[in-house]
Amino acid sequence: MALIVFVSTVILMMISLMFYPKIRIFKKEVETYWVVIVLGAVVALFTTQMNLDNLLQSVFKDSEMNPIKLVTFFISMTILSIYLNEIGFFQKVAFLVLKNVNNDQNKVFLFFSILVSVLTIFVSNDVIILTFIPIMIYFCRHAKINPLPYLFAVLVFANTFSLILIVGNPTNVYLATNQNISFLDYMQVMLIPGIVTGLVSYLLLWFIFRKDLAKSIEVPVDTIVEVDQSKMILGLVHLGLTLILLTLSNLIDLEMWLITIVAATSLLLITYVINKVKKNSQHLIKSTLKKAPWTFIPLILGMYVLVDSVKQNGFHIEVFNFLNNFDTTFGYGVSSFLLANVMNNLPMTMFIQLVIEEVPQALVLKATYASIIGANLGVLLTPFGALAGLMWYDLLKHHEIKISMGKYFKTLFILGVVSLILSLVILEIVI
Repeated sequence: MALIVFVSTVILMMISLMFYPKIRIFKKEVETYWVVIVLGAVVALFTTQMNLDNLLQSVFKDSEMNPIKLVTFFISMTILSIYLNEIGFFQKVAFLVLKNVNNDQNKVFLFFSILVSVLTIFVSNDVIILTFIPIMIYFCRHAKINPLPYLFAVLVFANTFSLILIVGNPTNVYLATNQNISFLDYMQVMLIPGIVTGLVSYLLLWFIFRKDLAKSIEVPVDTIVEVDQSKMILGLVHLGLTLILLTLSNLIDLEMWLITIVAATSLLLITYVINKVKKNSQHLIKSTLKKAPWTFIPLILGMYVLVDSVKQNGFHIEVFNFLNNFDTTFGYGVSSFLLANVMNNLPMTMFIQLVIEEVPQALVLKATYASIIGANLGVLLTPFGALAGLMWYDLLKHHEIKISMGKYFKTLFILGVVSLILSLVILEIVI
């Protein structure tokens, strides 16, 4: 029964994401995917004879990253990025780069790819998607060029360079911290696979769109973005210190969720005081908090209940026995890549973690890193492979840019398969 509830909930979530991503409740738009997950979790609690004591112990376990700490880490880290986005920092950097590459599209594509890739390393891929897709649509329409090379570039680089640091994707956080992998240890393993995969993805993407990129730009970018300098410095200092402390977290014996929640709270409090003293509006704080991914809380907790019901049912053992027939790196990497497109990468990540718990200790790290690669790159097969992909697809529809599933698959299939195999081969070498 637990498996039926889990599978049904995931299928309904995918349907909601495809056809009814938002519904209106009391004159307010609500994203449906997390509502479906919560309802599925409620059904699981009442129909699958779960052991509630075991569930509560699991939720509140004193480990490096229980679900509550995971949620706290991700939301507070995202707040740091959203703050910089709200003051216009990312937009300013983007337009400064685009303004200084003349009319050569190949240069524009190169510099823009570098910008997105570098920023993706330090902030969540979801924030990159939300920030840069509108910028690129605006730029391409005014420059009278095909937007697809740039829109696919945002998607590809936001989900390849996100491999490099643990903060690049919530799936990285969930899988790595459940194995007590530190910020620095994670980076040491994933740095080379992430960089090489990103570079190869750039070359393949350039080759796919080489004819479009050969055309010159007719209209230069002349947009000026005003940024509050003091708040920009404040935001960058907080983000920089946070990344330094995360890198040193094992050495200074501080848990990562604690570092990020203190940083986010400090940033918002200092901003509040500055605004109060200068008698400015508190709009920046309100907009930052409003755009924080609060739906991540019911999504993670609801999915955690569903996954725990499957765990108590023992289905993950059957999956483990199946994957045991394959090489660990490629078995877990390929299966997580494919499963992400069946059930989306976040539910897949939480399920595959159950399977990894059965893996012999000597192979746990291989299975974990391989699964992280599959979870990040799954979106290079279909947009269902990640929430970031569905967000990308929805933004394009909102701006009246239509891309069929066939076009998406045809554009990224070879790139996705090559990226997956290459990154897994490199992982096999470095780990």
